[in-house]
Amino acid sequence: LVVHVVMLTLIATIPGSGPALVREIAVPVMALYPLATVVLGLLLTQRLQRQRTVLKLHESEARYRLLAEQAQDLVYRYEFEPVPRFTYVSPSATALTGYTPEEHYADPQLGRTIVHPEDLPLLDALIDGRTTHGAPLLLRWRRRDGQVIWTEQRTRLVRSRDGRLVAVEGVARDVTAREEAAALLSRREREYRELFDANPHPMWVYDVASVRFL
Repeated sequence: LVVHVVMLTLIATIPGSGPALVREIAVPVMALYPLATVVLGLLLTQRLQRQRTVLKLHESEARYRLLAEQAQDLVYRYEFEPVPRFTYVSPSATALTGYTPEEHYADPQLGRTIVHPEDLPLLDALIDGRTTHGAPLLLRWRRRDGQVIWTEQRTRLVRSRDGRLVAVEGVARDVTAREEAAALLSRREREYRELFDANPHPMWVYDVASVRFL
């Protein structure tokens, strides 16, 4: 507004035709030019904001991708629409499963193929929403070399606004050592309990602190 007022003032100082020219152009100049300037400014501002938002998204994506690619756990995203496919598989997939991320991208069913047949119902229950959301899920995977490993899965189901399952995001961790140790402890406990129960001689466990038979 100040710019156009100054412009009209300067035009009015033109000898002879200045005041008449101001009367002819004052209304359109003061009505249209500032409005057009404001509209153009808003458009440029919105464009700049979009560019900044996109830049922040790219920077954030790059940070999370770097974290995912450096993690030993397998990070993945599997989409069901428009076609079933892996859209992201972290490089750790190679060490964990023996299959590269590129092989996962090429074969949408590879994620299901490596699951142990006895554990497929657990996977189906997860996808169908019949398991507790966010709870860790233990699945056995068959590596490319035939070795069976235990994995702990933490997943998030992504649904559309109308409730359709559109994607699964998850992190898989190798917990084979933990599960084998737990199985060994359970087996030894069972063996010692059987030996204790089957022993022909009287045996007991007595707690001297509480003076009770355990």
